[in-house]
Order: sequence, then C-alpha cells, then structure tokens
Amino acid sequence: MASGATPILMNDTRMLKNIIDEEFVSIREHSCKRVTLITGISLLFGDFFVPLQLMKRASYIFLIVLMLAACGGWRDGQRLLDRADSLLYGQPDSALRLLDSITEDDQERMSEAQLMRYHLLRLSAQNKCDTVFRSDSLQLVLTDYYDRRGSANEQMMAYYLLGRAYADMGEAPAALQAYQNAVDKADTTSKEIDYHLLGIIHGQIGSLYQKQNLARYDINELTLASMYALMSGDTLSAVLYEEQKAPEYYMLEDKDSSLIIYEKTARFFEQKGMKQYASIIRGLCALLYIERREMDKAAESLRIYESCSGHLDCENKPMAGREIYYFWKGRYFEALGRSDSAIVCYMRLMQTAQSFNDKNAAADGLYREYMALGIKDSISRYARLSMELIDSVYSRSTADMLQKLQAEYNYSRNQRLAEHRRHQVEVGRRTNIISVLLIILIVAFSFHLRKLYKRRIMLKESELLSVRAASEQDRRDLDKAKTELQILIEQKTELEQETKMYLLQKDSALDENKRRKNELSRKERELASKEKEIEEKDALVTLLGQRVRDFEKNYSSVIVHDKPGKDKCFQTQIYQRLHFLSSHPLSNVSPKEWIELEKMMEEAIPDIKFSFKEKFRLKVEDYRICLLILLSFNPGEIATLMDVTHDIIAKKRRRLHKKVFHTDGSPSEFDLKLRLLF
Repeated sequence: MASGATPILMNDTRMLKNIIDEEFVSIREHSCKRVTLITGISLLFGDFFVPLQLMKRASYIFLIVLMLAACGGWRDGQRLLDRADSLLYGQPDSALRLLDSITEDDQERMSEAQLMRYHLLRLSAQNKCDTVFRSDSLQLVLTDYYDRRGSANEQMMAYYLLGRAYADMGEAPAALQAYQNAVDKADTTSKEIDYHLLGIIHGQIGSLYQKQNLARYDINELTLASMYALMSGDTLSAVLYEEQKAPEYYMLEDKDSSLIIYEKTARFFEQKGMKQYASIIRGLCALLYIERREMDKAAESLRIYESCSGHLDCENKPMAGREIYYFWKGRYFEALGRSDSAIVCYMRLMQTAQSFNDKNAAADGLYREYMALGIKDSISRYARLSMELIDSVYSRSTADMLQKLQAEYNYSRNQRLAEHRRHQVEVGRRTNIISVLLIILIVAFSFHLRKLYKRRIMLKESELLSVRAASEQDRRDLDKAKTELQILIEQKTELEQETKMYLLQKDSALDENKRRKNELSRKERELASKEKEIEEKDALVTLLGQRVRDFEKNYSSVIVHDKPGKDKCFQTQIYQRLHFLSSHPLSNVSPKEWIELEKMMEEAIPDIKFSFKEKFRLKVEDYRICLLILLSFNPGEIATLMDVTHDIIAKKRRRLHKKVFHTDGSPSEFDLKLRLLF
C-alpha cells in the first residue's frame, strides 16, 4: 500500500509556538529554607537582645505566624483551580484562559500543593490546546513533587506530561520511558483510576512504536488503548484506536485482518451518521478489495468515497494532500484491464503527488502498464524514474534513522544532566540538614550556658545565707538536718533501686508468660485449621462420590453415540472458518454458516438432531452452543462466535445441564458430560 493510503483520523496536529525555556525553582524548598533560617536566627540571637520570658513568647508567636503563612494557602485560588479542572476535558482553551488570569502575586499567595496543582492543570490545558513543549524543567519538578505527595492519577498525569515534552523535543527514548513510568503509576485496583488518561498514554506509546516500524508492539499498545477507552465510556476513541491497527496488520501481511477492521470501522461511522469518515474508510477498503479481486465491492467503495468524503472538488479532482485517490483509481482500472484509464490516473498522480512514496507508486504503476503494452521507451523511462525515487526514499529513511540515533544520544546526554541535577539537589539537601543541625547545636549550647548562669546565682545566694547565720547552734542544726537529709536520700535511692529491680523481674515474668500464651494460641489455631481442613476434604470426598453416582445414573439413561463421525468434523471447511472467526472478534458468523454447521454435525452424528431438538426441545441458540462444545471450542471462543458475553454463555451451559441431565451442575461439568455422550 502506498504511503498516504493509511487514514489518520483525528490527527494530533500541533500548532507551532515559541515557548521560552525557563528554569522553575521549587517553592517548597525556598519556603523551608526561609522558615528554618529565620527560626534559627531568632533562637540563636534572641537570648542576647531580649529578656528571657519576652523572647520565649515572641519566638512562639513568630513560629505560629510562619506556620499559618506556609500552610494557609489562597482560598480563592482553590475555587479557581477546581473550576479550571472541571473545564479541562470539555473546554481546554477556556481552562487555559482561566489559569492564565492568575497573576504572579496570586501564585505567591498559594500553598505548595495549590501551586503544583496550578502548574499541572496549566500544562494539561496547554497539551490539549496543541502547544509544543520546548523544555522539560517544569515537568521534572511536577514528577518529583507528586512522587512524594500525589495520588496515582496525579503521578500518572505528571509523567504523561513529561513524556509529551520529550516527544515534542524529539527525544523518543526518553518519551517512551516517561510513558512507561506513567503506566506503572496507574493503580488499576482503584475505582478512582483515570482510564481515559491511561488509554491516551498507551496510544502515545503506540505512536512511538509506529514511527519506529514496530508493528506488533504498536498493535499491542493500541489494543490496550482501545480497551481502556471503552472502560472510560469513550466509544469513539476506542474505535479510532482499533482502526489504527489496520495499517500495522497490512505491514505484517495480514490483509484479512486489516480489511475486517476497516469494514467494522466504516459500519460504526455509518451507524453514528458520520458519513464522511465512513466514506474515507471505504476508500481504503477499495484498495484491499482490488487486491482480493472483488471488483464489485471495490467499485462500490470508490463510489461512496467520491460522493461523501469531501476530498474531491466539483470536477471530481482530489484536493491537495488527497492525490492518493488517483492511485486507487489507477489500480482499479489496471485490475479491469483498462490500460488507457489506468495510465491517465497514474500520470495525474505523478504530476500532483507531493511525497516521494506517492511518486514512486505512480512510476511503478506506469512501468507495469507500459510493460504490459510493450512500449520499450516508456518502460525504460519509468523503470529509471522508479529507481531514482526509490533512492530518494532510501535517503530519507537513512536521514530518519540518523535522527533516531541522535535522539538516543540526546537521551543519554539528558540522563547525565538529570543525574547531575539530582546530585546537586542531594548536595543542597545535605547542606540544609547540616545547617539545621548546627543551629540546633548552637541553640542547645546557649540554653546550657543559661542554665550554668542560673546555677551560679543560686550558689551565690546560698553562700550569702550561710554567712548571715545568726549562731553556731543554727549551723549545727543545719548540719544535722543535712545529715538526716543525706540519710533519707540514700534510703530513697536504695528503695528506688530495689523497686526498679522488682519491676524488671516482674516485666520479664510477664513477657515470658505472654510469650507462652501466644505460643499456645498459635498451636491451638493451627490445630483448629487442620481439623477444618480435614472436615472440608471429607465433605469434598462425599460430594465427589455423590456426583460420580449421579453422573453414572444419568449417563446410563442417555444414548451413547460413536465418535468416528465427530472426528471428521474437524477437517471440514466450516470448522476451519469458525475457528478463524473465533480469534477475530470484529467478525460475525453469518446465518448461512450456522446452517452449514448444523448440517455438517447432523450428517456426522445422525442422532444428534433427535436428541437435542426433539427429545430435549432445545432452542436454536442452545442447540448451536451444544454443537460448538462438541467441536471443542472453549467458552471464550463460543462467546465470540455467538457475539455475547462470557457470563451469558456460562448461564446457558448451567441451565442446559439441568435440562439435559436433570440435575444441577457447573458449566464445565456440562461440557464434560456432553463430550462423553457424543
């Protein structure tokens, strides 16, 4: 398929703007440094300039004021951020204008959490408005902050915006790593997970794989993107992700899957009334129909494209950028054997094509037509032109490869820069810690000096009182009192030591008793668990014995058929067709194929129709489920072929067990019994 044949619906086209690359300084670190420095200065020098009690009160008041200023935030700003968040998905341009109305003075009044949320919402709005990012500095600050304090959705959004910045800067490996980090941050077990954002991230990963021609990886990511889009309720995005898998299947030479995807996408757009998109997909189907030699379908697809796509003017000529229409038309005429019309279309494509791939497709088509006509001059001319165009395409591919290598080099360089930045941040943090420790030591030393000063004053007063003693009797009384006090202190000390020893022995005994009780409780629990396990196994043995007896009883009442006819069913064409459709959920089984299946099974097992339709009087859907079970299709494949959910198939099999074998049983038991009967 020539380049340009693959439709890119809803392209993520970005407007080019000049964005100033400015370094963002963390408000949190700045605030912490400022509070720590002022607090340390007040504690260090307050004792020397303010009286003691006044200094204490002033320090407490000053700390409370600083804490309120750091944690209060801007209440009006919170309402503005909530309003911008509500407008982000539906009206991103309005959300961006609202966020841009917040001035720098307003940002100074915000708390750290409000400021980080403001930047996260603003970058998200810029991304949705197709702004091209020129720097990753602000995104790195956001990822660092939300890794420490954010929810799973906020972390996922921060890393997604970092990946978008790297993608706009041409650093594909770094972008891929950021997207993978965003996926790792997603909490799929939480009910609050943003499935819409998770689908977008997988779509962006797929686009990176698509640019590197990694088709299988791209298909896997697009499948996940489609699944998460459906889980978020965005059916249109899910269909578009599925449609993007078609060219990748074509690259892998799986043209049937590519055609099935295009047809299903076209039907979806037609059901939704989006005829223009449906007609564009029909135009792509035309080329696949031509390769399959289904000319009637190809003609109808081209007619729909010409009448509804809007890519052709009033003279039935394609608009600029849609010249690939001439290639489709030329291939159609070439398949019909209308060489003159095919040559005219290829000539027009050669004159109007804007890409080397389209020109190469035109030259190749002209070469084939003139080769069929036997015109040697034209054969030589267009063969040479095709070779020149192939060389040009190869040169461009080589240039793209060099750009990819340069991107990988830039990624390594950026990794080194990031390591250097992290090292600088770590050094800054260590410096801050050392500064705080020094301030604490200085403050502690100042308090120690103040205590020594108090102690000296008390000693001077004691000496003064002793000098002023009135008589020797008072001194003797004082000495006696001191002696008695010393005896009491010693007795008290001994009593305290004995009390401590008693408490230690008591605690040790209590710990030993507690340990023994815990050990006894653990053994009792183990014994109870083993007894319960034995009872459960006995009950299971009894239940299995009863089921075996029930099965033998029911088995003897049903006609047993020979299996050689059933083995032939696996070699039939209808079985191969159903096996193919079971692995392609985008296709459905036609009524004609169901009839062929019933006919084939009734011929292979003659009594099957009597047993199910007349004896058990099964409905058509239940009858078909039984046939698929006999052909060894698993429940997931049966659900795909019947176009229902897995739960519905399980309920039907459980109901069929009761109807056929007259007992209750699980779906798997019904499958086993049914396959043993036939």
